[in-house]
Amino acid sequence: MDLKEYKNSPFILKFKELNENISNIEEVKKLEIEMMKLYDTKIQDIQNQCRGLLDKTIQTRDEIKKENNNLKSAISVMRESVDREKKYYQEQYLKKESEANIHKRQVEEIEIEKKSLEDKMNKLKEEKQQADDERNLAIDEMMKLKEELENEKLNLLKLKDMNETLEAQLKVEKKKKIEGVDELKCQVVKIQKTKEETEKKFNKEIEELKQTNREISKKLEAEIKKKEDAKEMAKAELTRSFKKLLNAVKEETEKNSQTEIKQLKRENEELQKRKGNEMRNEIQPLKRKIEEMELKRKEEEEVHKKEIKAIESQKEKEIKEVKEVLTQKINQLKQEKENIDYKLSIELKDEKSEINKLKQKITNNETKEKKLLSQIETLQTHLSKKEQEFVVMKEAGEKLKKENEDIKEKNKQLIEVSKTNEKAQQEIINQKDKEIQNVNAELNQMKTVNTTITSELAKEQTTTKTLQNEINTALKIIDEMEKEINTFTIWIPLEESFLGTKKRIQLNHGLVTEELHVPIHTGVKDNEQVKVGDYTFTIRIFPHKYCWREGDDLYINIKGCEFFTHPSGRKFSVLMEMLNTDKYLLKTKEKEHWGYNEIGDCYLVKERPDKTVPLSNKVDELKKHYLEDKNMLMQTIKKTQKILIDNSIINDSIQKKESQIKQNQNSLEKEKEAIEKKKKGLIKKLETSVEIINEEQKSTWVNQLVIFEKNKNTFKDIITRALNERLNGKGSVEDKINKLFAELSEKIQILEDVQLILKQNDSKSFVNPLIVVTGIVVVVVSICIGYKCIYKNPN
Repeated sequence: MDLKEYKNSPFILKFKELNENISNIEEVKKLEIEMMKLYDTKIQDIQNQCRGLLDKTIQTRDEIKKENNNLKSAISVMRESVDREKKYYQEQYLKKESEANIHKRQVEEIEIEKKSLEDKMNKLKEEKQQADDERNLAIDEMMKLKEELENEKLNLLKLKDMNETLEAQLKVEKKKKIEGVDELKCQVVKIQKTKEETEKKFNKEIEELKQTNREISKKLEAEIKKKEDAKEMAKAELTRSFKKLLNAVKEETEKNSQTEIKQLKRENEELQKRKGNEMRNEIQPLKRKIEEMELKRKEEEEVHKKEIKAIESQKEKEIKEVKEVLTQKINQLKQEKENIDYKLSIELKDEKSEINKLKQKITNNETKEKKLLSQIETLQTHLSKKEQEFVVMKEAGEKLKKENEDIKEKNKQLIEVSKTNEKAQQEIINQKDKEIQNVNAELNQMKTVNTTITSELAKEQTTTKTLQNEINTALKIIDEMEKEINTFTIWIPLEESFLGTKKRIQLNHGLVTEELHVPIHTGVKDNEQVKVGDYTFTIRIFPHKYCWREGDDLYINIKGCEFFTHPSGRKFSVLMEMLNTDKYLLKTKEKEHWGYNEIGDCYLVKERPDKTVPLSNKVDELKKHYLEDKNMLMQTIKKTQKILIDNSIINDSIQKKESQIKQNQNSLEKEKEAIEKKKKGLIKKLETSVEIINEEQKSTWVNQLVIFEKNKNTFKDIITRALNERLNGKGSVEDKINKLFAELSEKIQILEDVQLILKQNDSKSFVNPLIVVTGIVVVVVSICIGYKCIYKNPN
């Protein structure tokens, strides 16, 4: 024992004195008593220290439990916080995507508006060019019309002579047509008579053919019935004759065989009376003869059967040939009948087509006559109506002149206003182009910012996804750790798991030990948990050499065994039945069960499948991963907070720019609305100036135009005659016509200008018919003058 530790103690000196003076027994006793007292004090101090340690260990255990509970709650709180942050980031990402899409749409709308304004400007320029081109074309057409009038004057004189000749020809043609119609009527009457006679003849012939067809069909049916009856009779006779032959053959063979058998029996009886050796030698050839007779009989029966089959096949072939001949004859008769019907139908169709052609000719001639009469009547009615309308047309002409003068003045004012509006619109468009350019520049900047933001968001998303995956793995590891911390494993053999046991376990809590009795029920599964108080025990089963479990069933390997022991302890001998099959079910009695449970069964197998179960305990590694994942989580939370602050700053800048864009758009829309209002006011003024004509007048003028185009040449002749008679050499006809067309061209030009203005603004006013109507009015006035002159001077 080393005394270095006890150098400073007060008893060392006394020990030295005792070593020197051992004879003093009283001093030794005193020293022993003092030692005993010191020993007691030391023991009390040690006991107090042990009690303090026990209290501390109990406190530490309680603190550890509290920390575990706090960790569980913290894990749940962390999961909730992670889910919230996940949802928050997802919502922010979706908001940013929607804002970016809205921003893109706004940019596209601004670009579309810009394009529409450019298209409108191009359309206005094109419409101006079209108006200039149309004016030039109108001037060229007026020059052409003048040339055509001169040519028409020359043609009018020629047409007069042509009309006289045509009238004479028409009279002659009318007489010829009347005569032709009478002839056609006579021909039609004759044709109808011939038609009726031919129809009667054809009807008679058709009835005769039908009767012949019926007779032929009846004859065919009678022949077919006769042949079928003959076939049936022949079959019946054949069957009877075959049966008779068979019966006769059988009777003869039976009689012969019976007679021979009787003779042989008699011979056998006689021979039996003789000696044994002689009888045996003689009986053997007799038996051979009997066997030969039976074989011959069988051969004869087979030959008879073959002959009967051959006869039957020949009869069937003859019947088939007869049927084919009859079917061919029937088909020939049907074809002849169809050909006759087809020829008759063709002849009837030809006659009907000829009759229809004659009817069409008659109807065409009648319609032509009716049309000529109707045209004559319409011309007479129109002439009477035009005389009445002449007075009304004069008054309308005077009103139109006054209104046209007013319209000219208003058009000049409108043209000046439109020019000023165009200049203002161009200035506004230029300003808008500049504003749009500025907006496009800002939008390009915004696009660059958006692209950077989207790239950063994509990176953040990837990082967040990786972090989420790491967090999920960490949480799984923590759950496994918690389960392993709170659970204890108990290893038992397979026999105990089958029968069930109780295990006594000691748990050491520092200096204190705790005993527990863990009950294990029958049929426990591997990795099944059993709870005793606050503790949970996982029960593991040692792998057996020959037995293993699959679900509720038990499997035993009996390869190379003469007997085997069941986990229950009972021994069985291996039978041949068990070895013959790959999987043998061990049978049970009333209360026995050899499976792992009462539900399961026991199977005997020759081979065991290879299944290795890996066992690994990674508590330290899991703790390390948990701490690393915790640190990573804290870092990601800090990063996400920074990103959120940056995103809020970017969103504020985007919102400010969007508010500026919206203000610019509202100002542009207000300017557009003001311009459109001015346009609509101008269009209404034009429409009120143009919408003078009623729908009834429009319809009457359109009808007059159609009549004028039909009878253009006749009107020209009447106009020239009337003007020549009216003037009587005082003035030329050409001067009057030129004046009329000059007025007409002025009115047309005014109306075309109005039409261009209305086309630009897409108005629904009725302008095109006015241009036509003015020409019709002039022509109708001249026609009426011509008719009045003719009625006054009919010569």
